[in-house]
Parts: sequence; structure tokens; C-alpha cells
Amino acid sequence: MPFANANLVACSMASRCPLSLFAAQVVTLVDLAGHEKYFRTTAYGLTGHLPDYACLIVGANMGVVGMCKEHLGVALALKVPVFFVITKIGAYLSLSDLCCTPAF
Repeated sequence: MPFANANLVACSMASRCPLSLFAAQVVTLVDLAGHEKYFRTTAYGLTGHLPDYACLIVGANMGVVGMCKEHLGVALALKVPVFFVITKIGAYLSLSDLCCTPAF
């Protein structure tokens, strides 16, 4: 694990934060707009910052639709690894649905 013994520091402006001088690694999070009206801003954020990973937030009630597909396409075109965070699962699954049984 790369962060096993690291001192992690969260700052809004890491380059100006004196605590970042003591951190083993600085992690930058960039929040990009999800609305199609701001797609150019999102594309600029992905190309201008060259992120290590892209996190796509998907609501369990909607799934991967619309702009989420566009954002996924841009991330894949730029060869940025993508991971998904699924929200609102509690409204659609019971506790028994979350428990897995072996399929063999």
C-alpha cells in the first residue's frame, strides 16, 4: 500500500499549505461539473490537470446515463483509470441483498 506509513494532509491550497511540507504525498482532488452546459470546463479540467484517476459518481436510481457516459468516454480517451462510486444503494437494496453467497 503506497499510503501505509504516510502522513496525509488535506489542504484546499496544497502549494500554500505549510502542513503539506511534512506530508509524504499530497493528493489533489478536482471536482468537475456534471451538467452538459459545463462539459467544456470538465474536458479542460481532465486535459489540463492530467489526473492520476477519475472518479465517476453514479446514483443507483439512475445508473450510467447521459453526461456520465460522456465523462467516461473522455477519461477513457485520455487513458485515465476510472473507478465508480455508487450512491443511494440503501434505497434500492435490503441488507440481505448486500450479503453474498458463493455461486459454486
